[in-house]
Amino acid sequence: MPDELLHRVVVHGGVIPGVIALVTLALVWWRYSVKRTHPDAQVRPPAWALPLVITIGFVLADWVVKQKISWWPNSNVQRVPHAAGLIALVAIAGAFVRVPWPVRAVARALAFAGATWMLTQGYRPGVLSTGQLWALVAGAGLAGAVIATLADAGLARTRGWTGPAAALALVGLTQPFLHFAGFSSGSIALVGAIAALTSALLVALAFRQLTLGGGTATVLVGLVLISLLGAGVQSEPKSVPALLLIGVAPLALALRFRGPIPTLALRAGVIALLAGAAFGFLAMSGADEPDEDDPYADYFTLAS
Repeated sequence: MPDELLHRVVVHGGVIPGVIALVTLALVWWRYSVKRTHPDAQVRPPAWALPLVITIGFVLADWVVKQKISWWPNSNVQRVPHAAGLIALVAIAGAFVRVPWPVRAVARALAFAGATWMLTQGYRPGVLSTGQLWALVAGAGLAGAVIATLADAGLARTRGWTGPAAALALVGLTQPFLHFAGFSSGSIALVGAIAALTSALLVALAFRQLTLGGGTATVLVGLVLISLLGAGVQSEPKSVPALLLIGVAPLALALRFRGPIPTLALRAGVIALLAGAAFGFLAMSGADEPDEDDPYADYFTLAS
């Protein structure tokens, strides 16, 4: 990778999204923390803030790789910001519109299905048949809605910094997985989400009574879905079982066990086990090294 691109990844894809998230979350979360009537009272900041900064970070890092964003590009690869934006819109809407949970679940399913169609429609015929395309769209919509609903419920009940820490573990392990699964450009795009979640973790350390509202896990599940579609459809899949293991990893965010620290340990442990098994499947398939013809294959080495 050229030094210029590496510099853009670090600055535009990492530092800038991290600063945006740090300032935004510090201001928004502080405003709501001062409204507490008691020092130990639970703080519920607006649910739109964290999903928004995660999506901004992801889109900025994706732009670093592709260097352009169009209103509606012909290329499925160029529609990543559109897919992420659709999912974020549904996640953020929940902060402003109160509807019964079945309606939220249906909205999530439609968003995940729509994002899947955006990113895979151009691969029919050829990579996917018509039946395979619509089966993938329907399956991603239904599975994504179930996983996101459960994971959102888990994060919404998590107080303090352990919620962002668990989310960071999920995205942090997905990022190198994508690199070795042959989708290094998607790995780079997750740098922005990691930067935003790192800032969220730092801010949450100062507001220990804070709980994450619904919507954060919906965005995280969406980013994992977008990444797996890149590794499994837009690129030749190295190991389908490995992709499926990463796909169900966000379910760990729904787990709870006694206090915050045991819950974090359980979530991070399950995510690590699933990611470790996914890396194992990649190794067995001979994909434990990045593709030589991948233009971003040396990113992970340089960034390390």
